[in-house]
Amino acid sequence: MKKIVSIMAIVAILSLVCMSLAADPLPPIPPMPEKFKDIQVVKPDSSIPKEVTDFIGEWEGVWKYEGPAQWGKFGQEVRRAKLIIYEASSSGAIKVIYGVSGIPSGGGWRKYDTEISKFGENRYFSFFTPSGFIVQFGLQNGLLLGRQRLNSIEMKKVK
Repeated sequence: MKKIVSIMAIVAILSLVCMSLAADPLPPIPPMPEKFKDIQVVKPDSSIPKEVTDFIGEWEGVWKYEGPAQWGKFGQEVRRAKLIIYEASSSGAIKVIYGVSGIPSGGGWRKYDTEISKFGENRYFSFFTPSGFIVQFGLQNGLLLGRQRLNSIEMKKVK
């Protein structure tokens, strides 16, 4: 009996390992288009406030579903994203390049001109996706946190 239980446990573990290896990983972010490849992150001028310069750089993360749990995918990773804030002004205006995977109609890379706003003590910026949804990002504890409709993202600075 012990042998049968042991064999069943081993088979169950091997099945789980095989399923995790066979699972499709999230698709990669498409390569950056040529028209954006010459854009470089500009070192901010000393007149630009720290609450603006803290946003500047390259950020990466994975969007997670945060909609109703009854839809059965709460917390599931849904797509990769990269955001590059490459220029800022003392007024809070910023220039952004945003790339995302896995969205056939609106995926890929886009350029946005937006501005950093203040809500209470928090600073954030936002833009509209091609599908018409607003995406908001704010800094918290060194992370760039984003929300878009039923999804959220936690981005880490990579450069």
